[in-house]
Amino acid sequence: MTKNNYRDDICNLINSSKSSIKIAVSWFTDICIVNELVSKAGHLSVELLLSADDMNMFRHQQFRELINLGAKVRKLGSKNAITGTFMHSKFIIIDNSRAYGGSYNFTKNAPTNYEQFQEYSSVTDTLNQFENWIEDSQDFFYGVDNPDAIVAELLRKYSEDENARQVIQENISTHMLNSTLSLEKKISISTISSLINPTDERTEIIKSEIKTQALTSLAGGMTTGNQRITQSGAISPSQGLPIRAHKFHGGNTPMFHSLKTSNLSSYARLMIQKKGIERQFDFLKCEIKKHLLIVQGIFKAPNCEPYEVQIIYQAGLAPSVFVKRPNIGVDVRNHIYSNGSLCLFYPLETKWSDKHSISTYTIPWVFEWIVNYELRKLTGEWLAPEQAH
Repeated sequence: MTKNNYRDDICNLINSSKSSIKIAVSWFTDICIVNELVSKAGHLSVELLLSADDMNMFRHQQFRELINLGAKVRKLGSKNAITGTFMHSKFIIIDNSRAYGGSYNFTKNAPTNYEQFQEYSSVTDTLNQFENWIEDSQDFFYGVDNPDAIVAELLRKYSEDENARQVIQENISTHMLNSTLSLEKKISISTISSLINPTDERTEIIKSEIKTQALTSLAGGMTTGNQRITQSGAISPSQGLPIRAHKFHGGNTPMFHSLKTSNLSSYARLMIQKKGIERQFDFLKCEIKKHLLIVQGIFKAPNCEPYEVQIIYQAGLAPSVFVKRPNIGVDVRNHIYSNGSLCLFYPLETKWSDKHSISTYTIPWVFEWIVNYELRKLTGEWLAPEQAH
């Protein structure tokens, strides 16, 4: 869950600039902020100062694009903080008149951290410091022959270390279950366990990159119909119901037009939908209560936290879908209506009627929404087809 809105604040600052943008930040992997810089680079002065950490190579394509647009992209100091010359600042100067900074790195996982980012009372010292550092810096690509190889090596090394950690963790778990060990011994083993599971910034950046790549691939497969939803609620390329083509929609209030209904009784229509869901999925619980069909269950997608979802269907209306947990808030950019329900389709394109099955349409669309929502938290973008709000 997002703990701060500094990504949006930084993007707004960049967008507000009239003449120049100067940024010094140790790690810069947030694609949303990079894209905002790219949109400005051809129109005003952009100077970007980074640490020499290889982590920044995850965005090398965007940095090359900035340079091609006339921006300066430089690096300063050592490749890591251990040697003592690491560039660890995080600030932005707008039009040489406003400066902002704090603890916030420009990374995809930073919005989920408890961070600090605020306006400085004075710009002069920060500006002078930036100018001095730029003079001492090198071109970002100095000494770099193959950026993609650097990225591949980072991912390979992380995977290798992760496999080793899992083996050690399994052995630790086995020892911890040994009831004959003394409390002191168990505490010692527990301490070792915490040491082999690092939570440092660099590790989190790599984990975020891996998750983004996995979710992007999954979201693309869902959009093109190459992923299906199985009976147990798993996402599979070969089994289950396909995900129907559609566009996500957003607005202030739910919009339903020209709903076509049959001559069946309200209860009969509820029962048809209920039986269809129960036949297709066994991870959902359905009940008819006070002329409503209520469907509840835990939706689990790869690389996403579990989502507790409730679907409410009244005969003659399109189903309403609510996320009960986690707290997703209300934001039309995430395709959520003002009443908290998900806007899974564009009503003027998909005219909901009794012929539409909740099991065939709504439930696969919920899985697709979850994957794209998780991806938007990482990238700041909604990558699935959508209708303008």
